[in-house]
Parts: sequence; C-alpha cells; structure tokens
Amino acid sequence: MENEKLNSRTIERVFVTGASGFIGSALVDLLSRQELDIRCLVNKSPLTTNSTGVGTVQGNLINFEWRFLEGYKPDIIYHFARIPGRTKKERQHSAIQNAKANERLINWLQNQQNPPLLVFGSGTLVYGNHGSDWVNESAEVHPVSFQREYFEAERPVLQALKQKGLPINIVRPPWIYGTGSWFEWFFWKHMQEKKAVPLYSDGQNYMSLIHIDDCAGLIHHIGKYGEAGEIYNITSHAPIRQRKFTEQLQTISELPIKKYSGTRLWWQFSREAREALTFSLKSTTKHNSLFEQYQYKYPDLEAGLQSIFQRLKFSEGN
Repeated sequence: MENEKLNSRTIERVFVTGASGFIGSALVDLLSRQELDIRCLVNKSPLTTNSTGVGTVQGNLINFEWRFLEGYKPDIIYHFARIPGRTKKERQHSAIQNAKANERLINWLQNQQNPPLLVFGSGTLVYGNHGSDWVNESAEVHPVSFQREYFEAERPVLQALKQKGLPINIVRPPWIYGTGSWFEWFFWKHMQEKKAVPLYSDGQNYMSLIHIDDCAGLIHHIGKYGEAGEIYNITSHAPIRQRKFTEQLQTISELPIKKYSGTRLWWQFSREAREALTFSLKSTTKHNSLFEQYQYKYPDLEAGLQSIFQRLKFSEGN
C-alpha cells in the first residue's frame, strides 16, 4: 500500500541545545546544509561543525534566559543538552539541576502564545531490560544504567507531553554508533589497544542500533513531519544480538573476539557501564508510516560500521 504524503511543518529558524555534543553536533551539521537560520546554545565546548552561518548563544541550562528566544522566535527547539556527571553522586546532583532547567523551559513555553515545537532527546535505556521482547513507545519506563539518574530530567518534559498542552516530541534513540560514542570507547579503543574485538558477557543481549547520521536525519524528519505530542523510538537496523554484532566487527577488522564476563566484567566496569553493555531491548515503533518515508543513509549495518571505521582511522591519522 502506498504511503500517504506527510504534512510538512514550516521550518525557517531552529534553536539547538547540546550542539557541541555527540547527537547535537551531527544534527547541526545536517541542518547547516539546509536553508535555515540556526542558533545554538554553547557552554564550554565550542561547536565542532565547520559550517558558516550557524549562530551561537553563550550560556548553560542553569542560567540561560529562555525569553531571549522571544526575539528570535524559532520554529523548533532541538533540546539535547544536559549537565553531565561522572559518578553516581554527581549524576544525582546533575539530574536535579537538569530537571529544574527543563521545568524552566516548560514554564517559558507555557507562557508563549504560539510556542515552538520542542523535540527532546532521550534514549531507550529508559525502558529497562526487556530480553527478547519487542518494545514500542507504549511501554512503561523502568530506567537502568545511567538513565536511573538522568531520567529525572525527562520527567517534567514527559509530564507536559502527556498533558497535551504544548507541542512536544520526545525522541528515544537506541545505541547510536559513531565517532565519540560508546562504540569508540567500548569497542574501537579496545580493538586498537588489545588487538581483539570485545564480547561483553555471553553476548545474547539484543542491541538496537542506528548510525549517527541517520539518527540526526530521523530527528529532523520527526521535527518536520512528526505529529506533536508523541514519543518516537528511532529505529534503523533490525535488532541484533551482541555476539552477532562482534562477529560483524571481527569480519571488518579481521581481529579475534575476546570475551569479558564474570568477575572480569565486574571489576573492569562500573555498575552502570555493565548494565548498559549487557542491556537487552528490541526497539520498535508505532510510527512506521513516518519512518518508512525517511531515506536511510545506512540501512545496512555493515556499511554503517565500515563508514565509522573509516572516520576513526582518518581522525587518528590526522
């Protein structure tokens, strides 16, 4: 059956938070190739994009005055900034600060006559471990790993979305592979240093994966065509068991697989990292018609991984 044509939202001005981060920088790169007026909230880290015409506003989530946007009037706010924390205690403190910052944002939106669409970045770790079960946006949240603390920042946004009073979308990507991500820290660096592909635990957990370019592309696709007031699990490749994922890496790298389990896994990683690495979820979506009209850059996992290998090799060579 032929898909119905999607209604496009008029977008001229876009405001991005977290623009120097992993997802935010990829999103700004994508947006800068379109005829849009883009401005980004920048705290300590400068923008990584080389694109001209992208404006910056200095500030952070705690002290940024959202009324600044009343003179700019963005059509969309892509919100991917959060105050980080390295330890559990730091993350708990950051979660409180992030929640208060998001409450300020929601309050500002509620006071606008025609508020912009808010696209808020989350992740599938909020659903918890589901083994081999398929999980869509209707699932209850049971945050695990780093999301135990960070989910507190999402609560004000999720509550506002459920109340249906504001134009809000929450996007929940699965494992996003790319440079500067978990893939680089937990796989690539290990492969370079140990000359082996790591397999964490028994490798039977399911990984839902998406290339960073397609993650950014789908986020903007949702911004343009998605219905406000919805949660979107961003999907791409079919879920794959971690063992199969490492076998793909083995094929590309021609390195042996080295298993980490038991006490070895326990002592090498924090509880949060262990949970993330062995977390199992098959992410799916209720919004198939929307995603079917997006043209994936990397619909094939092997091709996507090859592209990341090339980028990492290039960056190390420079």
